[in-house]
Amino acid sequence: MRLISFGLATLIAATLCAQAPIGLGPGTSGSGLLDTFDWYAATPAGCSAGARGTCVGSGVMQGDTLLYLGWFADASLLPITTGLPILGTMNDFAAKTCSGNMGVTQLAEWSWTNPTASRLYEVNCMAGYGATQGASDTPTGWKGNCTSGTGGGCGWKTLSMFVRDNKLYLGVHRSGGMGGASAHDATLIVSEDGGQTWKNPYTLAHGGSASATGDAPSCGASVAGGACTDASYPGSIMWPGIYGGAGQTGVAYNWMFYQYGQDGSLPTDVTGDCNPTTYVCAMMGDGTVARVLRSDLPLLDASRWQYGASVDSLGKVTWTSTVTDRRPVMNFARDAGDYTTITEIVRPGGIIAAPAYIKEFRAYLMSAYVYHGGGLNEKLCFLTSLGPFGPWKMIGCTAQSIGSNTVNLGLGYTVLSTSPPHIQVSVATDIKTHTGGVGSPYFSKWDLVLGTPAPTGDAPMYRDTGLGRMNSGWQFTAGDVAGTFSRKGLLWAFDFMDHGGWTLDQGYPFVHDVANNSAVLYPCYTDGATVCGHVYASKGLNLLANGIQAASGYLPHWESNISDVSFGSVVGNLNAPAAMQGNGTFSVVGVFRSDGITPNVWATGDLSTGNAAVALGTSTGAGASWNVQWGGYYVGKNMYASAFTPTTGKWYYVAVTVTAGTPPTARMWVGQSGALSDVLSGVSSGTFTPSVTATPLLLGKDPTLSTNVSYGALLIYDHALSYIENAALYQTLKVKMLDRGITVQ
Repeated sequence: MRLISFGLATLIAATLCAQAPIGLGPGTSGSGLLDTFDWYAATPAGCSAGARGTCVGSGVMQGDTLLYLGWFADASLLPITTGLPILGTMNDFAAKTCSGNMGVTQLAEWSWTNPTASRLYEVNCMAGYGATQGASDTPTGWKGNCTSGTGGGCGWKTLSMFVRDNKLYLGVHRSGGMGGASAHDATLIVSEDGGQTWKNPYTLAHGGSASATGDAPSCGASVAGGACTDASYPGSIMWPGIYGGAGQTGVAYNWMFYQYGQDGSLPTDVTGDCNPTTYVCAMMGDGTVARVLRSDLPLLDASRWQYGASVDSLGKVTWTSTVTDRRPVMNFARDAGDYTTITEIVRPGGIIAAPAYIKEFRAYLMSAYVYHGGGLNEKLCFLTSLGPFGPWKMIGCTAQSIGSNTVNLGLGYTVLSTSPPHIQVSVATDIKTHTGGVGSPYFSKWDLVLGTPAPTGDAPMYRDTGLGRMNSGWQFTAGDVAGTFSRKGLLWAFDFMDHGGWTLDQGYPFVHDVANNSAVLYPCYTDGATVCGHVYASKGLNLLANGIQAASGYLPHWESNISDVSFGSVVGNLNAPAAMQGNGTFSVVGVFRSDGITPNVWATGDLSTGNAAVALGTSTGAGASWNVQWGGYYVGKNMYASAFTPTTGKWYYVAVTVTAGTPPTARMWVGQSGALSDVLSGVSSGTFTPSVTATPLLLGKDPTLSTNVSYGALLIYDHALSYIENAALYQTLKVKMLDRGITVQ
């Protein structure tokens, strides 16, 4: 029996000079959480507030979107020169001497060892953007416009700041309200004196003087909904009327900038399209990305920026200079247009800050939020990727009143080990559960360890469904332990229980590979356009208490994908394993139930022509036998036609094994009445050579026909399984399926 320690040791050795996946450690609660600190609820000790400062407690310095991302090399430009060189933002705030739409503060003192001595200090109240919360006509002439020629009741907000080459950059935008999606103006402003004075792009380009009130762009509209006529308007707004990119599901506020560490001490081992020596990269709340040359950043010139037009399954981005052509590299939970009404129960609803590079892992970490109506918990979620643009994968969610959260590299970063990597990192949020619902700082500390272990152990690679439930707990071994699954040549394995038996419509929409965590199956249907990433019973996609189902409806099917936060026509699609392509040798093992006509139980390749696809299904209507066939339902095809006709409503073990050749050799092992037999024994086909194209694996779909099949298990191997291997899998699956109420014939 192979022990998990062997696989872990192998991965540890490999990470000494390579990238390593990030995972959440046990922490103190089993979810990675180590400690928390609630600013509002604490009692100050050892803090001297000062003229414009505030200590911990229920006093002033409260607001929304409290993000501490401006990390200078030192504090020489800041009000408290002996304090931490970290600045933060706040929206809709009340500070010690002022209030307004947006402000800048210095987190002058903070540590996990002495948090009650912490202090925040005003840097700039940014009065030019509104000296009262909710002001929408400042500078005079905005009239609540979101962009030129529109109304919408917008006012100024900020989101993400960062420091590069001793200059402080701040994203500002016109916001129509908390969480609302709208076409709106967004731009950057820059400060060369630690936030004391600012310039917008127009001022910078024309050699104007910096403003102590923030240098807010002017519109010059005469009425709400009127055009912006101020001569400086076009030059001060870098992204006028920006909206979510095509295919986006998150809210586009403004660009949020990748964190690589403290200014002046950026890592030098990062290569590629987002290395901080050459580029400054940003992500928007709709999952789109952008970059600009570090040397061009100070110009605040949008024409020098590039945007991600597409991304492949390996996270390689194709760039465009047209902002409206950008496309997301990740996707968020579908909702009704308001982030408080998300109905699905797995993907985060969005992000408030861009990824952070975790140098000990040479990988990226990002925090995200889940806001839920209907009594479901709010959650703080973490995602990780080995590259800056994905593929992104969830690594865990924890119930928490999360506010606007972000990983903060400057707020307590402890390296416990570099080999294997083990660190503690802090997350800053604004908690809104105190009197009046006004946000105040809330810090949490998290344990980061090696992620998914090498695929040689005896444990499933994917467990956390985000619901506090587990998958089926399948064990993968060398094949020498009864009741486990052989890992020899195992490529993908799906137990179809990610939802934990939750049958809520629109609920848990993804099925993970529990053997290697290298793929997901996600739901799609066609109702005019093809829509993916959401379960709808009315469209023929169902979550069962013991599996999943594709039923008659709108061409419902489940399709292979690289990640649960990457899907769509230009991002994240994952082809079936290479063993199934061309003239391949492979095995597809499953537990299936026929619920009616079954054109394709599973398929991959081009189904519009013969020999370019391979499938298990029928070539005629309901009640027909199942065949192994190369081609779609309505096209000329070669096949091995069996005499096996499944009884509707009964579950069967069915394993298709294919050995490459001209023609290929196919077997179909079916369990019936407790006995396993090859129902293709003695069956022949014509002479042909398969040429299966590389496409995603599909469950339950022919190009023009719906399939009626329920799924309890699916495993794909890179070789043709023998009778002995099939017999072992048959017995194991009979036991595992019975555990969830499925009787396999």
